[in-house]
Amino acid sequence: MSQMTKAEKPARTLEELERLAVGSEAFREGYEQREGMIRLGAMLKQMRESGGYTQEALAARTGMTQPAISRLESGFGTHVPTIDTVMRYMHGCKYQLIIGAGHGAGADSAATPLDFQAVF
Repeated sequence: MSQMTKAEKPARTLEELERLAVGSEAFREGYEQREGMIRLGAMLKQMRESGGYTQEALAARTGMTQPAISRLESGFGTHVPTIDTVMRYMHGCKYQLIIGAGHGAGADSAATPLDFQAVF
């Protein structure tokens, strides 16, 4: 079995994935379908790292496995995580999950005030 060259290694950041998407229609379509999960995974990884936890340490705190933590952070697992799984991860990092909803969709919606909000 041959070793991967640096150019063949899988992308590890959202920016690397976006660069790859430029040249492949199939990749771009798949990426667009998973974009929300990729962004969630990147956010979760930032939380873990800001708390100074390794994947192994967080797995021990949450009762999850290190591979499960890795899949969740990558956004490319075969299953979409449940809210309970995301809450468990976040609580392990000492964060709360806040879900909100506001009218509007698109680029301007980030500035839209929330009509509904729940803290878990």
